[in-house]
Amino acid sequence: MEKRFCWKIAIFVFTSVLLLVPLTDAAVKKDSAESLFQWQSYSSLSQPVEGAFIGITNGALIVAGGIYSPEESQEEGRRNYLDSVSVFEPGPNKWHTGFKLQHTLAYGSSVSTSDGMILIGGTDGKQCYATVTRLRWDNLEGKLKFESLPDLPRPCAYSSAALVNNTIYVAGGRDSLGAKTAMKNFWAMELGKPLDQLKWEVLPAWPEGQGRLLPVTAVQNSGEHDSFYIFGGSRLTVGPDGKVKRLNLTDSYRYDPFLRNKSQRWKKVLDVPWPLAGLPAVSMGDSHILIFAAAGADILNEADDVLSYHTITNTWVKLAHAAGGMNVSRAFRWANRIVIFDDTGSSADRKT
Repeated sequence: MEKRFCWKIAIFVFTSVLLLVPLTDAAVKKDSAESLFQWQSYSSLSQPVEGAFIGITNGALIVAGGIYSPEESQEEGRRNYLDSVSVFEPGPNKWHTGFKLQHTLAYGSSVSTSDGMILIGGTDGKQCYATVTRLRWDNLEGKLKFESLPDLPRPCAYSSAALVNNTIYVAGGRDSLGAKTAMKNFWAMELGKPLDQLKWEVLPAWPEGQGRLLPVTAVQNSGEHDSFYIFGGSRLTVGPDGKVKRLNLTDSYRYDPFLRNKSQRWKKVLDVPWPLAGLPAVSMGDSHILIFAAAGADILNEADDVLSYHTITNTWVKLAHAAGGMNVSRAFRWANRIVIFDDTGSSADRKT
């Protein structure tokens, strides 16, 4: 049976589970799923999609591009890059389809803003792109509107992006599919200006560590200001056989854009407990960042475990099975909810 990617809404309930001591064996909370989240299933996508741009615009969920690997072609490694865009409205529990990007695109980054969802970079399986596009959903006319924004300083796929106040920050990636090293880049674009005044600024990247693709990023209050956090990611290395391989990292950093002394804006924070990359992260409450699907190299970790980072105490806690048996491939905030994509299989009939 073909696996389908479903999405569910998680309603967060604060409990003492997020006030556990730093990560040790004793800090693993058992049976925490029910105390942390309540799950509600919604209509599934019509086909499994990975590497898509996902976000919110005008109260609707957008899934743009990505790749689709038919079950019969998975062993051959064939991937179909998509240009389709689907729009989900939660009120009527309905998907709107038939919208198209200018070309097939996947594995870029995206941010949701008050003025639309923004697609950043990506690849079509042949080359990497520097293009940036804003999508706006018109729920009255049932139309999706596209607007081109300034290109990135370089082509970039497999990056990660987040929004601090009204500024987009983009970190990591690769500028070509044949690249043998990951990019060590950090770019920013302040929104809220006329289109002809928008521009990307090249900023100093994290001073320690290496270039990386697919870093885990999130925005949360550091105790003084909202800051941009970057955890792990994958570095590229060439093996003895001449093939490029990925090695996941643990080093982590915080960028505070509000510090006057620019040389002090980057700060090293506690490493993630094990190497990870490309995982979904969301901020919760005033000082927590949750990383889903946190199964790492340690076989004792499960696919539905969640890592919780406390920005004030600079500590990690593992929440065992906090995702309630679901293998979360994407997660992001939507008002007071978390929207997740669960790739454990078809779960339209799942009891939650």
